[in-house]
Amino acid sequence: MRITTKAIQKKLSLELIQLLWNWYDEGYQNIKSDDYQFFQVNQIERRTKLKMWQEDPQAMKIKSIPHLLNRIEKQ
Repeated sequence: MRITTKAIQKKLSLELIQLLWNWYDEGYQNIKSDDYQFFQVNQIERRTKLKMWQEDPQAMKIKSIPHLLNRIEKQ
């Protein structure tokens, strides 16, 4: 299940949200489609931080996304 808060939907384009979820699906091993998957965007001192996680702690991150963070900051 994918949950995107209204605050995220207002801040990011639907295209970028879909890109983030696609990256998330490709970037983790052991993802189960019925687990909750989350991401959060925070702006701290003009820097954008993206946090992504899954309900299942067994999922393991296997790649990073610096190019996506740059795209978020430009919006």
